[in-house]
Amino acid sequence: MRRLQIIISLSLILFFAAAAGAKIVFCSYQDREYHVYVMNDDGRNIEKIISHPELVGLSRWSPDGQQIAFMRDTDPSNRVTRNTFIMNADGTNIRQLTSYRGNDGGFAFSPDGKKLLVSRGPDGRGEMRGIHVIDIESGDIQQISNIRTGDVDWSPDGKQIIFLNRLPFQWEEHNLWIMDADGTDARPWIPLNKTMVPYDPRWSPSGRHILYTETDLHFEKNGVQIRHAGTYRYIVRKANGSTPQRLAIPKDLTPHSVAWMNKGKSVLFSAIRFAHWDDPNHFDQFYRYDIATRKIKQLTHDPGDKWSADWVDGAHAVSPAGKQSVRWGELKKAYLD
Repeated sequence: MRRLQIIISLSLILFFAAAAGAKIVFCSYQDREYHVYVMNDDGRNIEKIISHPELVGLSRWSPDGQQIAFMRDTDPSNRVTRNTFIMNADGTNIRQLTSYRGNDGGFAFSPDGKKLLVSRGPDGRGEMRGIHVIDIESGDIQQISNIRTGDVDWSPDGKQIIFLNRLPFQWEEHNLWIMDADGTDARPWIPLNKTMVPYDPRWSPSGRHILYTETDLHFEKNGVQIRHAGTYRYIVRKANGSTPQRLAIPKDLTPHSVAWMNKGKSVLFSAIRFAHWDDPNHFDQFYRYDIATRKIKQLTHDPGDKWSADWVDGAHAVSPAGKQSVRWGELKKAYLD
């Protein structure tokens, strides 16, 4: 009888593990509100987690898939007051991690999920800009760099940080830099190219490659930046900055965000076709690009612009709150006994 119970328990665990599957979290704008959604990584079962009338931007899974970090405008009268929040994966227990009068620009979880790397832009009122590390449990914040930046990511081994070094009002001087996790030894990751800007770097799960996008720079006489179809590229490089590989993604798909998925075998990106850029009836949609086959599959087709997607392997998720975790070794021992 006891063996039958163990077999049933094992079967149930396998069933729910398979049912959980890999998940994608993303932000969207629909019906005059901003939302955070979660869906299966095939684009099915889209579930709204939270909604808010003010801008909600960026969303990242914690490494265990149990929490989601996101950014939101916290002052409706001032569009440059954006702070970082964290919540459970089902949208409960929302906590504000930063209270800043300027803009939080980007963030990334530490590999152990205990800390959050946050970049900040200057607010003109003396508050700190640069890169900060937040202890999620205590709320303590430590500044590790005063470099002006937006996009940041933490290496899977926790030893390095890649970021976009943004010089004020000098687009042609923006470049991807890398530094040690304590903020020391900051240096350019790739050579500066004043005709284009690289951005949105994402470390691969293995730590061997970095994914990012880049765009050519075009200026009119009045200084307005113009981007044309085909000036965006999706690039993968080795972590040492060498061997750039341009992904075979059509030139007219203008990117909004990129991320790794399928354990580094695929790239997840949101984009809109350039011809539809100003068409209110067309929206940013999510696509999966398989690196080995170069095949692209559109994952979403519904209304509403979508951005800032992040993928998590459902097998990494821990037991939900209130549920007792089950250790495979204990089940095996009980079965053999």
